[in-house]
Amino acid sequence: MGKNGPKIDGVITAHERKSPNDPSGFVFKNCNISGTAGGKAELGRAMDAYARVIIADSYLSDVVKPEGWSPRTFVGHE
Repeated sequence: MGKNGPKIDGVITAHERKSPNDPSGFVFKNCNISGTAGGKAELGRAMDAYARVIIADSYLSDVVKPEGWSPRTFVGHE
């Protein structure tokens, strides 16, 4: 149990890419994204202006927050 009780919110990914030419990124394909205990999660949080995360052909349960992505401090890069 977390310090805030059984409900814990979080982020599934946090990718950082400092250049549009950086080939890195996260790819989740044919995944089942789910959780328990009533917590909610964002799909990802941008750690820099060029963060890249692809979620394709995957099941997203209601554990994912409706807004999906957090721009953190990089608004416009969701």
